Amino acid sequence: MQISASTQNTYTTAPIVELSKTSPTVSTDTSEQEVNTINKNAYNYFDLGEDIRQYTQTNSVQEKTNQELVAYLSGIMNDSTAEGKKNLKAFDTQLYGVFFTDEFIKETNARLFSGSESKQTNSQQYPISFDRPYSVYGIDGEVISGMNMEEMKDFLGKDYAKNTTLDIETIIKNMGVFIIDFNERQKQFPHEMGEPFKTLTLDPTLVNDDYHTYTKDESYNLSLERFKNLYSFSDEFSKTDKFKELFDKYNVKLGEQKSEILQSLKPVYDAVGSKAYITSQVVSKGLSKSEAIDYFSNVSNDLKEILSAHVGTTSASTTQAIKDSITLYDKITADLREMWGYGDLDIMA
Repeated sequence: MQISASTQNTYTTAPIVELSKTSPTVSTDTSEQEVNTINKNAYNYFDLGEDIRQYTQTNSVQEKTNQELVAYLSGIMNDSTAEGKKNLKAFDTQLYGVFFTDEFIKETNARLFSGSESKQTNSQQYPISFDRPYSVYGIDGEVISGMNMEEMKDFLGKDYAKNTTLDIETIIKNMGVFIIDFNERQKQFPHEMGEPFKTLTLDPTLVNDDYHTYTKDESYNLSLERFKNLYSFSDEFSKTDKFKELFDKYNVKLGEQKSEILQSLKPVYDAVGSKAYITSQVVSKGLSKSEAIDYFSNVSNDLKEILSAHVGTTSASTTQAIKDSITLYDKITADLREMWGYGDLDIMA
């Protein structure tokens, strides 16, 4: 599957020179709206194998807002320039999610290196040695220490590294210690029991461009909303079984694309191109003008809190990366307020 040509729209939208400060008139010509929609330019917009026009409802006001936002962001994040590439990197906040698990990491390290003894059972454990350097810790308190490479591979399972760019042996060597939620098969391995890791959510997942942690249910619902926005599905259709059926089809195609991007060893925006990446970020959120300004402002404020909370604990390069992101998000917020008339916004726009 080709990432670029096959996932982008063949239609083009004329460049927007000046952003509108008023809400555009809603057109009744739905065929024109479909032709002009920019959603198909998103890197993760796929042909779902059937005519979906009967399920869609293009909002010309939202379309205009999306067009203006994509035009602006594409201008300051043009991947053909050095400045644009720098801004693209600063725009991606996904890696900052690690700071939201910092307390868990601190507690884990304290437990692993405190020297305290765990509650013993009759299970047979190997001492940690040069030949058996690997260990696993379960969130319910399970402990297996002193495993060799083959035992570790057997414990993790044959599918553990199937969607990663690294082979399982490299992952095991790099990690050394694993902290996981034991599945039923893994619970059958002989293990000791210690205190559970109560601070760890049982089913956390980091969600695409966010730096927050969501449960699987929260992540699923957010993915449904973004799928709805990406394809301009109507509110009524999003409550049907057919919508879920199309969502399942979409996830198959998305999984294939993610695998291809991973194999490219590039950030998403480099693998698919800045315009396709930015379009996806904008249309999947479906923000009004005022919501967009609030969103970028909130990201900046959150990053400032992260920077303040981790003074002296992060590397110089990480600190500078966060500062670059704050500078970019502050600029975006200020520019949008200027172009859209500051607080004089139509909240429906």
